[in-house]
Parts: sequence; C-alpha cells; structure tokens
Amino acid sequence: MKLKTTIVFVIAVVLAIAMSGAIYIGYRRYPSVHNQGYSERKIPLKTIPAPSSDANGITEMLRNYIRRNDPYIAFFPATGDNNLNPAMIVVPGGAYSGRAEMEEGVTTAKWLNSIGISAFVLHYRVAPYRYPAALYDLQEAIRHVRKNAAQLHINPNKTGVLGFSAGGHLTATLTTLNKDATLRPDVLVLCYPVLTMNNKYTHQRTKRNLLGDAPSESTVSLLSAEKNVHSGMPPVFVWTTLADKHVSVQNCELFVEALKLADVPYEYHLFNDGWHGMGLAEGVKEAGNWPVMLHCWLECMGFVPQEGNN
Repeated sequence: MKLKTTIVFVIAVVLAIAMSGAIYIGYRRYPSVHNQGYSERKIPLKTIPAPSSDANGITEMLRNYIRRNDPYIAFFPATGDNNLNPAMIVVPGGAYSGRAEMEEGVTTAKWLNSIGISAFVLHYRVAPYRYPAALYDLQEAIRHVRKNAAQLHINPNKTGVLGFSAGGHLTATLTTLNKDATLRPDVLVLCYPVLTMNNKYTHQRTKRNLLGDAPSESTVSLLSAEKNVHSGMPPVFVWTTLADKHVSVQNCELFVEALKLADVPYEYHLFNDGWHGMGLAEGVKEAGNWPVMLHCWLECMGFVPQEGNN
C-alpha cells in the first residue's frame, strides 16, 4: 500500500510539472518552450550583393529560391519591466545550405526570452550564395539592432551572438575577422560549431557550400576561426559533444587553444553524449545542462542580472 501511494505521488508531481509548462535544468526552472505558442516580427535587412554559384543559366525556379533567401531577422522580444533588455542574435545551423530555424532558432529564442533576453533569429543567405553573403547579413543584423535599440527596448551594449553548427562558424567569423567596433558582439556563444576549414577536421559540406569546390589556401585560412583569434574578442562560451558524428570535436579544441593563447576569456564544456543538431537538448542526460550553464555564465559576465536580483 505504501509503495502504491508513493508511485501515485510521483506520477502526480510529474503531471503537475508537465501541466505547468515547466522544465527543470540543473537546479533552475524554465518555461517549456514546446508548450508555448509564439509570435515573431520579421524585420527585413539590407541585402548587400554577394557572389553565388548561379552566374550562368539561372532558371526561374532558382530565381524564386534566391528571393526566398532574402535576409531578415525574426524578433522575439522579452517581456518584463526592464526597459532595456539584453539582446542575442541567434544564428541556426544548416551547413550553409539551409537553416534549422525552428529546432535551433525559435526554440532558443523562446528560452532566451524566459531569462530576460530579447532574441533575433537570423534568416541569412545560404547556397547558392557563397562567402561573404551570410557574413554581410549578420553584420547588417547587428547594425540594425544597435541602431534601433531604443525602439526595440534593448541595450546596445549588451548585444551578443549565438550560433549553432554552421551558424557557429558564421558568428565566429564575424568575431574573429571584425575590425569595426560597432559590429563587435558583447558575448559569443558557440553550440557544436563548425570552426575550421582545414580539410582534416572541417565539415566538408559546410565548406563546399560556403567556398565552392576549390577555394584558395588564403581563403581557407581566412575562414578558419582558430587561425584568426585575437585579444580584442569578447568573452566566449563554447560547448560540444564527443558523440557528435558530423562535426569533429577538434573544431572546438583548436579554437579553445587559440583563445587560451590570446588571453580571451572563455568557458568550454565538452559533453560525452548528444547528437549534432539537438538545439536546447531537452532530456539529454549531460548536454541538456548547457542552457543553465550558459545562464550562469551570462550572469557572471554581467550580461543578465543575477537570479533573485532583478
């Protein structure tokens, strides 16, 4: 009888949590992003001309596809009493041939909203466009967000970038190659990122979509983030998994070693389990803790208020 009572109590607690739309990560409670509807405001970005692989013989179907590639940011404002929220531009992955906008974009934006961060999901140009089209789009996104900070109710001095997979490559490229202080993000967050174009460790499809079949050695070096780390970079949060079968862990290892040598502040988490493309990784044994680790790190960086001190 006692055992039955205990089982019933546990089931009741689990159901109560599920019905409340909450998830627990580590010791913290967040709204479940899967139980929420969402509304987004699409903000078109200026389209800067860039190379593509369709120079000759372009078809109408391809023209229509390119039009759908027009860049924009989807705005997910944080609610609350704070008039100037921190902001994060979220860059989904997709090997520069697509964008995982729901799995890595919208769900992440809604989670960021839950910790008081306004989010902008970047819809950037992908194949047939090549480098530097996507980089131009991310630069325009930062320009727009900071220029319109007052209307968007965000703090232009607390504007970060967060990228998954190829989106991680894009955000790292922005940060390592940038020489314009107005485009420097205040934090850089990298989630199972592609970072190198070195043939030994890169993700070949990502490299081919970005650079074509025969890029020059100088271009490969320029687009290998670990080769361009410098001391003027913002603090960096990086995580990946040993079980990732698509992007070698060496992408992160080489980059983190370069951060260390350049005295760039960073936090690095290497988990055993978890697959490529898992986004928030809800329910994954180890990697599922990355959001709470990021939340704590953002508190330490002064990017968001300490919990309980809002």
